[in-house]
Amino acid sequence: MLAVVQSVATIGIDGHPVRVEVQVGSGVPAFTLVGLPDTAVREARERVRSAIIASGYEWPLRRITVNLAPAGLRKQGSWFDLPIALGILAADRQVDDVWIPSHMVVGELGLDGDVRPVAGVLSVALCARSEGLPGVVVPVSNSNEATAAGHLRVVGVSHLGQFESGLPEPAGDSVCKVKPDASASDSACGDMGEVAGQETAKLALEVAAAGGHHCLMIGEPGSGKTMLARRVPGILPPLDEDERITVSLLHSLAGIGTGAPHGSPAGSSSAHGLMSHRPFRSPHHSASVTALVGGGSTYITPGEASLAHAGVLFMDEFGEFRPSVLDALRQPLQDGEVSISRRAARVRFPARFMLVAASNPCPCGFLGSTRRACSCDHLAHIRYRRRLSGPLMDRIDICVPVGVEEPDRVLDHEPAAESAQIRVRVVAARSRQTQRQGRELTNSRLDGAELRAHVGLSGKAAAAVRAHAAHVSSRGLASLQKVARTIADLEGEDRVEAHHVHTAWRLRMPVGPDEPRGRR
Repeated sequence: MLAVVQSVATIGIDGHPVRVEVQVGSGVPAFTLVGLPDTAVREARERVRSAIIASGYEWPLRRITVNLAPAGLRKQGSWFDLPIALGILAADRQVDDVWIPSHMVVGELGLDGDVRPVAGVLSVALCARSEGLPGVVVPVSNSNEATAAGHLRVVGVSHLGQFESGLPEPAGDSVCKVKPDASASDSACGDMGEVAGQETAKLALEVAAAGGHHCLMIGEPGSGKTMLARRVPGILPPLDEDERITVSLLHSLAGIGTGAPHGSPAGSSSAHGLMSHRPFRSPHHSASVTALVGGGSTYITPGEASLAHAGVLFMDEFGEFRPSVLDALRQPLQDGEVSISRRAARVRFPARFMLVAASNPCPCGFLGSTRRACSCDHLAHIRYRRRLSGPLMDRIDICVPVGVEEPDRVLDHEPAAESAQIRVRVVAARSRQTQRQGRELTNSRLDGAELRAHVGLSGKAAAAVRAHAAHVSSRGLASLQKVARTIADLEGEDRVEAHHVHTAWRLRMPVGPDEPRGRR
């Protein structure tokens, strides 16, 4: 007899329907699995056999053939265990198969029949919804995540034996209604009001948040760069519904917040499986190119750049990252996505993040310090600056110095709730951009004709831009206008005036003591 169970294979963030066709027929007892399975899928034979016997069913002593269609699509991962097991039991008439055609099924099986959680269930649920199927069957640990797709019958199962009397009771129809809690976000990342002084750096981060600009802070150790960066999520606007789904999907594929064995501890997702706050990712400076932008030989998974999508990618000790790793950021900084090519597939992950980087001015960290003399020679300064390539720096719109505040100002500082006030201004500025340019186009993404159409320079502002044209590249000149446009939006101005351009130029400090920024 032939049984067909619906399942999914993922390529990038997209789910593709897979028909798990199982035939139990006459012949010498054997188990054959075809359809471009990877090692984890091929090993399902032993897990499925043990799980079926441990769950009280009988293992058919006949010829079992499993085809994963379409045959030309590569199948990866262990979540085909449950659909293969159900297909065998349905083909052998040991379970009721009336419900099977209307549900997509995923889940890993233990040898004792337990159904274990897997990564990427949100992609499965979204694929089922797009295919018009009314329900999904997933591990019970992933059921909340699956409900985030909305309008689906979600059945969470914990053991293969639950199918003996038919389909278990569903978790219920769900439309995700959980909204971001701004106050919870503030408490998690801290408040800008806790930072003493640093008004220029705060202004730079406010402008960066309002326009989606990338920002680099340069200063000696202990000046507060990391403290400032970790408070950036608290001044960003809440995630909209589309962003929440995309961000949650990326984290689900990486096994974060899903309960998957290789994932981080749960807690980054809301009660309904959607991310409730903008992500903040902070990779160590020893990270590899694959860790930063994604990839892998067996599984192509999103990297830190994609996990920071719609949020903040904080790169501390920016100058200590390997140059090859930093240069791998050029594409996502420019295009907002990562394209990974392998022999078997080409995968695109969204990666439209806000880069916030922090760096020391030199290897010892004390170039220009009033507290301590720099111990580096001139050659060390040059080598350190060259770790940040010209094309990379040209993609960073804002670069500001962060000095050490006076001890009295730090000790006498009274913490205040400042992030909420900054967020109000940022949200208002984003709203002006949306009305002028559309929801998907922040000021940092203006280019070509869009830049000319939306910047709106006054005569004096245009003259101020021309005055700086000799000191920057063409991309740097466009960046100067974008930042000036954002400053005008924060002030509620329709036109960009000369003082907006001058402020934008002040937020583009030189990279080093003798090297102008932008002219490479």
